[in-house]
Amino acid sequence: MNSTVVVRWRHRSTENLKESMRIDYISFLKEVKCLKIAKIAIFVISLIILTSVYMFNTAIKAEQASTASTPYVKYTLISYFIDYLTNSPVPRLNVTLVLNGFTVKGLADDFGSLKSSFNASKDLANSILLNSLSVYGNFTIVKIQDYMMEDLRYDGAYSKNVVTYTGLEVRPKIISTERETLLYYYIYTLKSKFVNVSDLDVSTMEILPNGEIEFRRDKLVLDARPAVPVNRQLNRYESLYLFPIDYTVTVKVRIFRFRFLPETYSVKVLVTENTSYVNIMGPVLQFRINETLSPIIEKIDTLKILGLSMIDEERLLTKIVNQNTNILRLVENRSYDAALTQLRFLAKKISNLQSNLSNLNLSLTLSCIIVIAFIYAFSSLTSTLITDDARKKFLLRFILYFSLFFVFLLSHNEFKIALSILSSNFLLTDIKYLDNFTIVVIGSTLGSLGILIPTLISLYSPPIISLSLDLSIRDVKRHLMRSLLTILAFSLIIASVLAVFKISYSHILSEKITQSSFKTDVICLQSTSENIIVKNDLVFIKSIEWVNSSYYIKSLYDTITIGPLSGFTAIRLVSPSSGLLDQRLDIIGIDPVFLNDYFKFYPNIVRGGFISGNESAILVPSSLSNYLRLSERVRVRFVIVSNIGNNLVDVAEYDLGDFIVKGFFNPDSVGEIKLPDGSPLIEYPYKTIIVSETLLPDSIDARKLRITLPRLSLGISQSEPYYVDIFKVKYAFIIPNQRSHIDVYEKAKELLDITGCKVFAYSNGVCKTYEELYILNVVGFSSIIPPILIVTSIIVLMMNSIIYERRREIWTLAVVGGNPRSITNMFLIEAFIIGLLSTAIGYLFYTGFYLSSNIIAPLIGSWYPELFSVFAEMRMVSGFELSSILVIVLIGLGVPLIGSYIPCVKAQGLTLLGRTPRRNIGADVRKRGDIAEYVLPIRATPLDGEALYTYLKDNFFTRAFQVKKLSGNAYQDGTFDFKFTFQFRNVLTECTLRGIRRGDTIYPVLEFPSEYSDAMDLHRFIYELEKTSLNYPSWRERRIRLDITRVQPVTRVRTVDDVLRDVKVIREQLYVVTSKLKTIEKLRATTPSELLAEYEAKYAAQADKLNKAIKRLGLELEPLYEQLNSEAQKLNTEIEKLNVAYKLGEMSEEDYKASAEPLKAKLNELTKKLEDIRFVLTQLKMPKITMPSVRAPAARRAARRKPAEEAPGLMYCPYCGSTNLIKTPSGSIICGRCRRKLR
Repeated sequence: MNSTVVVRWRHRSTENLKESMRIDYISFLKEVKCLKIAKIAIFVISLIILTSVYMFNTAIKAEQASTASTPYVKYTLISYFIDYLTNSPVPRLNVTLVLNGFTVKGLADDFGSLKSSFNASKDLANSILLNSLSVYGNFTIVKIQDYMMEDLRYDGAYSKNVVTYTGLEVRPKIISTERETLLYYYIYTLKSKFVNVSDLDVSTMEILPNGEIEFRRDKLVLDARPAVPVNRQLNRYESLYLFPIDYTVTVKVRIFRFRFLPETYSVKVLVTENTSYVNIMGPVLQFRINETLSPIIEKIDTLKILGLSMIDEERLLTKIVNQNTNILRLVENRSYDAALTQLRFLAKKISNLQSNLSNLNLSLTLSCIIVIAFIYAFSSLTSTLITDDARKKFLLRFILYFSLFFVFLLSHNEFKIALSILSSNFLLTDIKYLDNFTIVVIGSTLGSLGILIPTLISLYSPPIISLSLDLSIRDVKRHLMRSLLTILAFSLIIASVLAVFKISYSHILSEKITQSSFKTDVICLQSTSENIIVKNDLVFIKSIEWVNSSYYIKSLYDTITIGPLSGFTAIRLVSPSSGLLDQRLDIIGIDPVFLNDYFKFYPNIVRGGFISGNESAILVPSSLSNYLRLSERVRVRFVIVSNIGNNLVDVAEYDLGDFIVKGFFNPDSVGEIKLPDGSPLIEYPYKTIIVSETLLPDSIDARKLRITLPRLSLGISQSEPYYVDIFKVKYAFIIPNQRSHIDVYEKAKELLDITGCKVFAYSNGVCKTYEELYILNVVGFSSIIPPILIVTSIIVLMMNSIIYERRREIWTLAVVGGNPRSITNMFLIEAFIIGLLSTAIGYLFYTGFYLSSNIIAPLIGSWYPELFSVFAEMRMVSGFELSSILVIVLIGLGVPLIGSYIPCVKAQGLTLLGRTPRRNIGADVRKRGDIAEYVLPIRATPLDGEALYTYLKDNFFTRAFQVKKLSGNAYQDGTFDFKFTFQFRNVLTECTLRGIRRGDTIYPVLEFPSEYSDAMDLHRFIYELEKTSLNYPSWRERRIRLDITRVQPVTRVRTVDDVLRDVKVIREQLYVVTSKLKTIEKLRATTPSELLAEYEAKYAAQADKLNKAIKRLGLELEPLYEQLNSEAQKLNTEIEKLNVAYKLGEMSEEDYKASAEPLKAKLNELTKKLEDIRFVLTQLKMPKITMPSVRAPAARRAARRKPAEEAPGLMYCPYCGSTNLIKTPSGSIICGRCRRKLR
């Protein structure tokens, strides 16, 4: 390279020497740098290769060293397969074992052993585990080593005659020798068989309020180890398992108690050679039903121990227990559909029993509360009648209350029970036994609450009828003898009613016998309005042994409700020739063979033929022959009919299919066909069509209903089916097997107990109809009618005389503003007092007689035997139950109120004083062109105008006034106005409520368009507005605060100068406060608003106080303004006269000046005063001041750039309250915030 440089050097000229040297030198450096980089890369690659070779050699040496230190060991796996029951070997068993990746597969020898050898590291003995085990053939593993299979965690599965156990992780028994390591496994097996297991999850069964049942999960979660599941989805009710034979398996079932508490329920199962079915569903169902019935049984037993008669509840409970036994028997026999059908009936019975117990508790609790309220009212009224002293009244009320309370407690067992139920609800525990001490404690506690709560309510709540009550009590005291005689007569009648009157409830089995004829013995179930039967409910009939055959007659549901859509059901026919028929028909689905064989229907066909089997044909009445043709194919349409606008409209429809008109029947002769109980087979033959029962669906998918009115929406999901029942089983005929020789009447009663439906049974020409009825027994009702009528007449006469005597008092109360309703209430309360006292005294009289009857009865029997028998019968019938007592209380309080109603209507007529009973609001409306006005009956002073404005505006936001867009202003002179929109005749109308000032009074006036003067919406609105405005005085009194100060009386009359002097002082003070508010407004640009809030509130309150002072002075200046204005006009007139006289030369210049100058000076002074007064009055016309709002940062920056010039005269903007007033170059004053022109 250097020689090349030299050659180049020799061929270069002198002038290019430096440049060529520089270029050659740079090329040289580049070449040298490339060589260095190449050398470094070669060195790094060589280093990496050498390092890799070294590490590989090191790893090989380490592996060789490890191999040399841990040599392979021979392992021999010996597995013994033993029969668990006989402890004998199981020969020729094909198995597969997997141990830590090693798979051993083979056939056990004749001694039940399987041996396999393999080489592995010596450390394998410390970690070897049996991971998986497969057994071929119908064998199950029961035990491995010393571990039972139910104690191990594993997964078992069955597939193609192979049972596979995975996840076992069982260690072998290890014996080590010098030559090999022996691994021993002892596996115990049993011969197994396939068994069906009932595993429907009835633990999640929930009884709905309507009596239906719902399952929240399909299959039970079973732990049946060592049994192995084969097919969990065999059907809805069963699964297939492989169970070991003659081995007791504890099946653990995961259930949920009380719907959310998980628990394990165990069922022991022993499968033998003859076993093909394992019942798990039955025990779980029994557990679930017992769990539901346990609190019910406990509640019934508790009420029985307490002394309450529970005959009907025990009878229903016995039916439930018997039916539960029958359901478990059906499950045991694998009749699942029949069991679930009866389970639905059982659920309805349980729901009815729970409802009965709840109603019993509720009635007892309400009765107890009513009795306590009655006792409190009696003690309060009696103490008020006896004394007026507050302390004595309270003490007497306390004594009377507890005396009567304990009389009830000791004499009424139901009252004790009701108190115990109340105590149980308060204490959240059950009281199962009532001894004397418990009765005293409960009575004292609840009795104290019964008197304490009403007393506290009366102390802290305003009295509602205090005036009417006081006047009534005063009149009772004033005519004490008349009131006592009426009370005595009424109390005797109450006591006699208690002696002969009694109410009780009872359950009976109604039996009706009719003579009829039928082809064979038959039992028929009939749907009623309370118990509707569908076909699925009668599946259990097929499982009854004595049943030969069963037939159903289907009919439409009477009414159907699907969301907002509801109405009655009907059938419409669509004919190709006549179109849609106008008639709405009924339909009957029945088996044609049964119809003809048992009811001889074919002779009633007048045209055509009879339907056969499942033929898609219908029979129609001959009255439709004008619209339908024989053999014509018509469409049968199911419709739901609703009443819309007094018209029947088909709101929904569903096509049931096309049917051929097979024949016409005579409706008159068909109407004569009777059932065995005498009722017609077809109730309305003229509008009924007949079709085969199998062609009518029990339910339809509501999504397929065609809604004819678009505004009606079902509101159901379109993604999931929603089925609605449309056909019910009207009659279910059960034909018994003649060879069974059963008593059809007894079987009918059994079916009645199961279904609760009406049932009749026919045999040998006698038909018996059975039905369960609940009867209300009222004893002695006819005996109490005459005395009640007598007492009612007495009360009518007494109240008439009272009203006649007090007519002057009624007129006086009406004149001073008494409400007709309150005056009427006064007489009703007086009648109520008489009824209350009479009922209590009559009850006490009868109670004393009843409790002392054990002593009186022997004496009466020895003196008058006949009277004793009457007395004993009356004692037996006497209504001393709590329900009878409540009826007596209602009679005692209701009869006086009813008897006094007619006289009270007369009293209400006296209170009207010739006025109409109902005021016509339209007559008080004043019309002025297109605007109508109505003056509200409320007045306020100008000083209270702002308060009236606040009250009305706040109450416009209540529910009574559904107004919109409410906005308004209150002015400094007390007037106000606000606008709102209200809906009259479905039209939003703008209205205005103004506070108009007339003199020293503010009148609220409602203005609205005159075209709505007769609108009822407007009248109701005005009526509510009047009621609201009448509450203004009480609202004002609650919010007003009076500051009473003692000042020296002023005798001098204040002049205009005095008032203006005060105005000047206040204006100066207001100017100082306003300047401070302006300073705060300027400081907002640089100071946080939180620091200025305290000062702003302080100065704003001072400004508000000064403004109110100016307001009072302005109201004081208003009459002085008129006086000064008239004086100024007079001075102007005199000056004008002087000017005219001077111009006409009637007077000299000196006289003119001497006369005119004082007048002008006085006029100037008056003008100045008038301007000051006018300014104050102008301020009063301004809207109410509002607090200035905090400015945004941009507004604060703009305010700093353009400071406002103070405007003389005005201190704030009357529209927005801002003190930022700007004087323009033209002299006008505008607001810096709202930009309104002020002057």
